Amino acid sequence: MRCGVDVPRGLVLMLAALLPLLVGAPARADSKAECIAANDRANTLRQQGKLRAAKAQYLTCADSKCPKVVRTECLERVGNIDAGIPTVVIAVVDAGGHDVVKGRIILDGEKIADAVDGRAEPVDPGEHRLRFEGEDGQSSELSFVARQGEKNRTIKLTLEAPKPAAEEPVAAPVNAEPVAPKPVEKGSSKTLGWVFGGLGVVALGSFSYFALKGKSQENDLESRCAPRCEQSEADSLHQKYLIADISLGVSLLSLGAATYFFVSSGKSERPPSSAEVQLSAGPTRDGFALGARGQF
Repeated sequence: MRCGVDVPRGLVLMLAALLPLLVGAPARADSKAECIAANDRANTLRQQGKLRAAKAQYLTCADSKCPKVVRTECLERVGNIDAGIPTVVIAVVDAGGHDVVKGRIILDGEKIADAVDGRAEPVDPGEHRLRFEGEDGQSSELSFVARQGEKNRTIKLTLEAPKPAAEEPVAAPVNAEPVAPKPVEKGSSKTLGWVFGGLGVVALGSFSYFALKGKSQENDLESRCAPRCEQSEADSLHQKYLIADISLGVSLLSLGAATYFFVSSGKSERPPSSAEVQLSAGPTRDGFALGARGQF
C-alpha cells in the first residue's frame, strides 16, 4: 500500500526555479542597504572636510555587489575626492642642516611612522600639529594648515642643537704681581685712604657672598650625599671657600692700609714722603697669601 500526496510535476519544477531567488533575496537586500548607507556616510564626511574617511566610504559603495546606480555615483566621487585630499612630505634636519631619519612622527597626537621615509602623507584639509621625536631625545614640533587640493607640500622640522650645561661663575683672577705704591706725597694720603677703603669694602662684600654660598652648598651636600658626594661638587665648594678666604684677606689688608693713610694725612710733624708701603699677593702651595711691608 502506498501513502502520500501526488504533487503535480509542473509545481515541482516551478518551486525548484524559485528557490535560489528566495534564498538569495535577503542577502541582496542587505547589500543594497549597506551600499546606500555607505554613500550617505561618505556624503556627510565630505561636507565635514574629512576627505580621507569619506573616500573609504565611497570605496565601500563602489563595490561590485552594490546596485549599478549607486556604484556608478560612488566611483565618480572617489576620483573627485581623491584629487582634493592634500598630501605633505615630512622632512627633518638637525642644526647643521643634515637629514634625520630615525625617530617617531606624530600627527595630531597619533603616531603615523617610525622613520622619515620621504613619501607623501595624505591629510585632511585644515590645521594640524606635527611632532618629531628623535632617538637621542631631541624633538621638534610645529603647526601647519593643509589646503584642499595641495599636493606634495614639504613640511620641515629642525632639531635645535643641545644647550651646554650651565657653569658656575668664576671669580676674576687676582693679580699675583706684587703691588709697590710710590712714596706718599703730601696731599695724596687721604686720596689713597679712600681708594684702599673702597677696595676693602668691595672685598668684604665678596667674602660675604662666597662664604654664604659655600655654607649653603655645604649644608646641601651634607643633607643630600655626604660622605659620597661627587668630586666636582666638592671642588666647587672648595673654590667658593678659597675665594671667600682671599677676599677676606684683601679686605683686612685694604682696610688696614686705608686706616694708616687717613691717620697719616692728619700728622704734620713728619713729612709724608718719609712713609712707604708695599703690598703683595700671590698663590702658595696651600692656597693664597697676602703680605704688606712698610717704612714709617
